[in-house]
Amino acid sequence: MRLACTVSLLLAACPGATTPPPAAPRAKPPRQAAAARTVVDHPDLTLTLPGHWDERAVEGGYDLTGGHTEEVIVVLFPLAEGDDVEHSATRLGEAQRTAMRAVCKDGFELAPSTDDTRFYATCTTPRFVATLVASPQADRVLSYEHYRYDVTALTPELDAADAAIYATVRVRASCPPAIVAAFAQNGACLEPKVLGPGVTDACRAELQKRGWQRDATVETALHEQTGEAIECYRAAP
Repeated sequence: MRLACTVSLLLAACPGATTPPPAAPRAKPPRQAAAARTVVDHPDLTLTLPGHWDERAVEGGYDLTGGHTEEVIVVLFPLAEGDDVEHSATRLGEAQRTAMRAVCKDGFELAPSTDDTRFYATCTTPRFVATLVASPQADRVLSYEHYRYDVTALTPELDAADAAIYATVRVRASCPPAIVAAFAQNGACLEPKVLGPGVTDACRAELQKRGWQRDATVETALHEQTGEAIECYRAAP
């Protein structure tokens, strides 16, 4: 299956109960020297996979294929309005399982992985084993799906290989929409002690992307009043 329907299900907009079957095996590319690893490095997340994988962007994330029988899809979902991150993660997990029921014609078996953070779905028709993760990540939810096609059962080797890939996933902090919306027209201040380093870096980058500049005068005044280190920015003249 593809994540497109999972996305729609999360938003309660999946048309009917249909999902596309797993992709047909891809033609083997010309033989090349094997890559030691593939590093996916983007502003929103990073992960590392063993060997050579092909990458393409999908809405909200990335689709990676290793050879013609293995696929990893990672997507970051924003929270639904008024929803909290834990509930959104629960809803995403339910959507993943609903999509599996639509894809697997003879049903599927669901079991936790050895570390209880991932779940494995084993499908007989069509034949594949999938890893499913719906993980809360500050102001977003991570969907991680790893498909092994033409595989009949989970093995300790598959579990270990998947655990090694998932362990490399790192979600980078973003500047929360509420903070971005609070930026005034002409200036804004960040308090790293409250926001934490990751969110501070992301919000700083957002302000710099707008061309805003540090305002040392305001920073000094606020520091004298509060005793805290505060970063202030103003719109470029």
